[in-house]
Amino acid sequence: MYIGIDVGGTSIKLVSFKTLDFPKPVKVIRLKTQNNYRNDFDNLAKAISELAKSKVSGIGIGIAAVLDENKTQILKANNIKGWEKQALKNDLENLFKCKTVLENDATCAALGEAIFGYGQGKDFLFITWGTGIGGACVRLINNQVYTVPSELGHQIIEWQGIFDNCGQHGCLEAYCGGNGIAKLYGKSAKNLPEHEWREVEQRFAHGLLNVLTINPVNLVIFAGSVALNQKKKLENIEVIVRDKLKIFQAPQFLISKYQNDIGLYGAIALLRR
Repeated sequence: MYIGIDVGGTSIKLVSFKTLDFPKPVKVIRLKTQNNYRNDFDNLAKAISELAKSKVSGIGIGIAAVLDENKTQILKANNIKGWEKQALKNDLENLFKCKTVLENDATCAALGEAIFGYGQGKDFLFITWGTGIGGACVRLINNQVYTVPSELGHQIIEWQGIFDNCGQHGCLEAYCGGNGIAKLYGKSAKNLPEHEWREVEQRFAHGLLNVLTINPVNLVIFAGSVALNQKKKLENIEVIVRDKLKIFQAPQFLISKYQNDIGLYGAIALLRR
Protein backbone atom coordinates (compact mmCIF):
# COMPACT_ATOMS: atom_id res chain seq x y z
CA MET A 1 0.00 0.00 0.00
CA TYR A 2 1.24 3.50 -0.86
CA ILE A 3 0.69 6.30 1.64
CA GLY A 4 0.19 9.97 0.76
CA ILE A 5 0.49 12.55 3.54
CA ASP A 6 -0.32 16.27 3.61
CA VAL A 7 1.03 18.08 6.70
CA GLY A 8 -0.41 21.54 7.28
CA GLY A 9 -0.29 24.11 10.04
CA THR A 10 -3.43 22.85 11.76
CA SER A 11 -4.03 19.31 10.50
CA ILE A 12 -2.45 16.24 8.93
CA LYS A 13 -4.25 14.20 6.30
CA LEU A 14 -3.21 10.70 5.26
CA VAL A 15 -4.57 8.46 2.51
CA SER A 16 -3.76 4.99 1.24
CA PHE A 17 -3.52 4.09 -2.46
CA LYS A 18 -3.09 0.65 -4.01
CA THR A 19 -1.33 1.93 -7.13
CA LEU A 20 0.71 4.89 -8.36
CA ASP A 21 -1.12 4.95 -11.70
CA PHE A 22 -4.56 6.59 -11.80
CA PRO A 23 -4.72 6.39 -8.00
CA LYS A 24 -8.00 6.17 -6.12
CA PRO A 25 -8.04 6.71 -2.35
CA VAL A 26 -8.71 3.58 -0.31
CA LYS A 27 -8.97 5.10 3.16
CA VAL A 28 -8.38 8.57 4.64
CA ILE A 29 -7.31 9.51 8.18
CA ARG A 30 -7.24 13.06 9.55
CA LEU A 31 -5.18 14.16 12.54
CA LYS A 32 -4.93 17.45 14.38
CA THR A 33 -1.42 18.92 14.40
CA GLN A 34 -0.20 19.30 17.98
CA ASN A 35 2.95 21.25 17.02
CA ASN A 36 5.03 18.80 19.05
CA TYR A 37 7.13 16.69 16.71
CA ARG A 38 7.43 13.59 18.88
CA ASN A 39 3.71 13.47 19.65
CA ASP A 40 2.77 14.25 16.05
CA PHE A 41 5.21 11.64 14.70
CA ASP A 42 3.84 8.95 17.01
CA ASN A 43 0.30 9.71 15.84
CA LEU A 44 1.48 9.75 12.23
CA ALA A 45 3.19 6.38 12.57
CA LYS A 46 0.08 4.80 14.11
CA ALA A 47 -2.09 6.16 11.31
CA ILE A 48 0.29 4.85 8.62
CA SER A 49 0.23 1.40 10.22
CA GLU A 50 -3.56 1.49 10.30
CA LEU A 51 -3.77 2.47 6.62
CA ALA A 52 -1.20 -0.01 5.34
CA LYS A 53 -2.27 -2.96 7.50
CA SER A 54 0.80 -4.97 6.48
CA LYS A 55 3.56 -3.68 4.17
CA VAL A 56 4.12 -0.01 3.28
CA SER A 57 5.39 0.21 -0.31
CA GLY A 58 6.18 3.92 -0.27
CA ILE A 59 5.41 7.18 1.54
CA GLY A 60 5.08 10.57 -0.12
CA ILE A 61 4.78 13.68 2.05
CA GLY A 62 3.97 17.30 1.35
CA ILE A 63 4.65 19.57 4.33
CA ALA A 64 4.21 23.29 4.97
CA ALA A 65 7.92 23.90 5.50
CA VAL A 66 11.22 24.92 3.97
CA LEU A 67 13.41 21.83 3.53
CA ASP A 68 17.13 21.31 3.28
CA GLU A 69 18.81 20.77 -0.08
CA ASN A 70 18.54 16.98 0.14
CA LYS A 71 14.84 17.10 1.15
CA THR A 72 15.46 15.15 4.36
CA GLN A 73 15.26 17.75 7.14
CA ILE A 74 12.76 20.49 8.00
CA LEU A 75 14.65 23.79 8.23
CA LYS A 76 11.81 26.24 8.81
CA ALA A 77 8.12 25.68 9.43
CA ASN A 78 6.43 28.90 10.48
CA ASN A 79 3.11 27.32 11.44
CA ILE A 80 4.51 24.11 13.01
CA LYS A 81 7.69 25.30 14.66
CA GLY A 82 7.83 22.19 16.81
CA TRP A 83 8.81 20.27 13.65
CA GLU A 84 11.82 22.42 12.78
CA LYS A 85 15.25 20.73 12.58
CA GLN A 86 13.59 17.30 12.52
CA ALA A 87 14.65 14.55 10.09
CA LEU A 88 11.15 13.39 9.14
CA LYS A 89 12.23 11.44 6.03
CA ASN A 90 14.87 9.42 7.88
CA ASP A 91 12.59 8.79 10.84
CA LEU A 92 9.89 7.32 8.59
CA GLU A 93 12.34 5.28 6.49
CA ASN A 94 13.92 3.81 9.62
CA LEU A 95 10.51 2.84 10.98
CA PHE A 96 8.76 1.53 7.86
CA LYS A 97 11.77 0.42 5.73
CA CYS A 98 10.38 1.89 2.50
CA LYS A 99 11.01 4.68 0.02
CA THR A 100 9.99 8.01 1.53
CA VAL A 101 9.92 11.29 -0.41
CA LEU A 102 9.55 14.67 1.29
CA GLU A 103 8.61 17.94 -0.43
CA ASN A 104 7.23 21.38 0.36
CA ASP A 105 3.43 21.15 0.45
CA ALA A 106 2.74 23.74 -2.24
CA THR A 107 5.32 22.21 -4.60
CA CYS A 108 3.91 18.77 -3.88
CA ALA A 109 0.33 19.89 -4.60
CA ALA A 110 1.46 21.66 -7.77
CA LEU A 111 3.04 18.43 -8.99
CA GLY A 112 -0.20 16.59 -8.23
CA GLU A 113 -2.13 19.13 -10.30
CA ALA A 114 0.36 18.78 -13.15
CA ILE A 115 0.16 14.96 -13.19
CA PHE A 116 -3.46 14.25 -12.24
CA GLY A 117 -5.35 17.57 -12.35
CA TYR A 118 -6.21 20.57 -14.49
CA GLY A 119 -2.54 21.39 -15.09
CA GLN A 120 -1.81 18.38 -17.29
CA GLY A 121 0.23 19.45 -20.31
CA LYS A 122 0.33 23.12 -19.24
CA ASP A 123 2.48 25.80 -17.67
CA PHE A 124 0.75 27.28 -14.63
CA LEU A 125 1.11 28.96 -11.27
CA PHE A 126 -0.18 26.93 -8.32
CA ILE A 127 -1.19 28.79 -5.14
CA THR A 128 -2.21 27.37 -1.78
CA TRP A 129 -4.19 29.94 0.19
CA GLY A 130 -5.08 28.60 3.60
CA THR A 131 -3.48 29.02 7.02
CA GLY A 132 -0.58 30.54 5.11
CA ILE A 133 0.14 31.31 1.45
CA GLY A 134 2.45 29.15 -0.64
CA GLY A 135 2.96 28.30 -4.25
CA ALA A 136 4.99 26.89 -7.09
CA CYS A 137 5.45 27.67 -10.75
CA VAL A 138 5.07 24.65 -13.03
CA ARG A 139 6.78 24.52 -16.41
CA LEU A 140 6.47 21.82 -19.06
CA ILE A 141 9.78 21.43 -20.91
CA ASN A 142 10.19 18.64 -23.49
CA ASN A 143 7.17 16.91 -21.96
CA GLN A 144 8.84 16.89 -18.56
CA VAL A 145 7.20 18.60 -15.58
CA TYR A 146 9.42 20.99 -13.63
CA THR A 147 8.27 22.64 -10.41
CA VAL A 148 9.89 25.85 -9.18
CA PRO A 149 8.98 26.44 -5.52
CA SER A 150 8.04 29.95 -4.45
CA GLU A 151 7.45 31.38 -0.99
CA LEU A 152 5.14 33.96 -2.55
CA GLY A 153 3.41 34.53 0.80
CA HIS A 154 6.65 36.03 2.11
CA GLN A 155 7.08 38.73 -0.51
CA ILE A 156 6.95 42.14 1.16
CA ILE A 157 3.96 44.24 0.11
CA GLU A 158 4.09 46.82 2.94
CA TRP A 159 7.54 48.22 3.71
CA GLN A 160 7.83 48.48 7.51
CA GLY A 161 4.51 46.63 7.71
CA ILE A 162 3.25 44.30 10.44
CA PHE A 163 5.54 41.58 11.76
CA ASP A 164 5.27 38.14 10.20
CA ASN A 165 6.26 34.92 11.97
CA CYS A 166 8.93 34.31 9.32
CA GLY A 167 10.86 37.23 10.87
CA GLN A 168 10.15 39.81 8.15
CA HIS A 169 7.76 42.76 8.20
CA GLY A 170 4.97 43.42 5.73
CA CYS A 171 4.65 39.94 4.16
CA LEU A 172 1.64 39.10 2.00
CA GLU A 173 0.91 36.14 4.28
CA ALA A 174 0.76 38.39 7.34
CA TYR A 175 -2.08 40.34 5.72
CA CYS A 176 -3.88 37.68 3.68
CA GLY A 177 -3.08 34.23 5.07
CA GLY A 178 -5.75 32.62 7.23
CA ASN A 179 -3.74 33.14 10.42
CA GLY A 180 -2.75 36.64 9.34
CA ILE A 181 -6.36 37.64 8.71
CA ALA A 182 -7.38 36.36 12.15
CA LYS A 183 -4.59 38.33 13.86
CA LEU A 184 -5.09 41.51 11.84
CA TYR A 185 -8.88 41.70 11.95
CA GLY A 186 -9.63 39.72 15.08
CA LYS A 187 -11.89 37.31 13.20
CA SER A 188 -11.62 34.43 10.74
CA ALA A 189 -11.73 34.92 6.99
CA LYS A 190 -15.27 33.56 6.78
CA ASN A 191 -16.50 36.21 9.24
CA LEU A 192 -14.92 39.25 7.57
CA PRO A 193 -17.41 41.92 6.45
CA GLU A 194 -17.27 43.06 2.83
CA HIS A 195 -15.32 46.27 3.46
CA GLU A 196 -12.52 44.30 5.17
CA TRP A 197 -12.59 41.65 2.46
CA ARG A 198 -12.01 44.39 -0.10
CA GLU A 199 -8.76 45.24 1.70
CA VAL A 200 -7.69 41.58 1.60
CA GLU A 201 -8.61 41.31 -2.09
CA GLN A 202 -6.56 44.39 -3.00
CA ARG A 203 -3.54 43.16 -1.07
CA PHE A 204 -3.74 39.64 -2.47
CA ALA A 205 -4.06 41.02 -6.01
CA HIS A 206 -1.01 43.22 -5.32
CA GLY A 207 1.07 40.17 -4.44
CA LEU A 208 -0.25 38.16 -7.36
CA LEU A 209 0.55 40.96 -9.81
CA ASN A 210 4.14 40.98 -8.55
CA VAL A 211 4.46 37.23 -9.16
CA LEU A 212 2.79 37.30 -12.59
CA THR A 213 5.07 40.10 -13.75
CA ILE A 214 8.11 37.98 -12.94
CA ASN A 215 6.61 34.59 -13.92
CA PRO A 216 3.91 35.19 -16.54
CA VAL A 217 1.53 32.28 -17.08
CA ASN A 218 -1.88 31.81 -18.67
CA LEU A 219 -3.32 29.77 -15.80
CA VAL A 220 -3.42 30.09 -12.01
CA ILE A 221 -4.78 27.16 -9.99
CA PHE A 222 -5.80 27.60 -6.36
CA ALA A 223 -6.13 25.26 -3.40
CA GLY A 224 -6.26 25.78 0.36
CA SER A 225 -9.08 26.43 2.81
CA VAL A 226 -9.40 30.18 2.24
CA ALA A 227 -9.44 29.84 -1.55
CA LEU A 228 -11.95 26.99 -1.50
CA ASN A 229 -14.29 28.70 0.96
CA GLN A 230 -14.12 32.15 -0.65
CA LYS A 231 -14.61 31.48 -4.35
CA LYS A 232 -16.48 34.75 -4.87
CA LYS A 233 -13.51 36.63 -3.42
CA LEU A 234 -11.22 34.85 -5.88
CA GLU A 235 -13.47 36.10 -8.68
CA ASN A 236 -13.08 39.63 -7.33
CA ILE A 237 -9.28 39.24 -7.23
CA GLU A 238 -9.31 37.94 -10.81
CA VAL A 239 -11.17 41.09 -11.89
CA ILE A 240 -8.56 43.28 -10.18
CA VAL A 241 -5.70 41.38 -11.81
CA ARG A 242 -7.31 41.67 -15.25
CA ASP A 243 -7.67 45.41 -14.75
CA LYS A 244 -4.19 46.08 -13.37
CA LEU A 245 -1.91 43.67 -15.26
CA LYS A 246 -0.70 45.59 -18.31
CA ILE A 247 2.59 43.90 -19.20
CA PHE A 248 1.23 40.42 -19.98
CA GLN A 249 -2.13 38.85 -20.70
CA ALA A 250 -4.05 38.13 -17.49
CA PRO A 251 -4.36 34.42 -16.66
CA GLN A 252 -7.41 32.28 -16.10
CA PHE A 253 -8.21 31.35 -12.48
CA LEU A 254 -9.26 27.79 -11.57
CA ILE A 255 -9.89 25.86 -8.37
CA SER A 256 -7.82 22.67 -8.07
CA LYS A 257 -9.42 19.57 -9.56
CA TYR A 258 -9.07 17.65 -6.29
CA GLN A 259 -9.39 20.74 -4.09
CA ASN A 260 -8.20 20.02 -0.52
CA ASP A 261 -7.03 16.53 -1.50
CA ILE A 262 -4.64 17.69 -4.22
CA GLY A 263 -1.67 17.50 -1.83
CA LEU A 264 -2.36 13.79 -1.34
CA TYR A 265 -2.29 13.21 -5.09
CA GLY A 266 0.91 15.24 -5.17
CA ALA A 267 2.41 12.93 -2.57
CA ILE A 268 1.71 9.98 -4.87
CA ALA A 269 3.14 11.92 -7.83
CA LEU A 270 6.36 12.30 -5.83
CA LEU A 271 6.68 8.53 -5.59
CA ARG A 272 6.18 8.18 -9.37
CA ARG A 273 9.20 10.34 -10.18
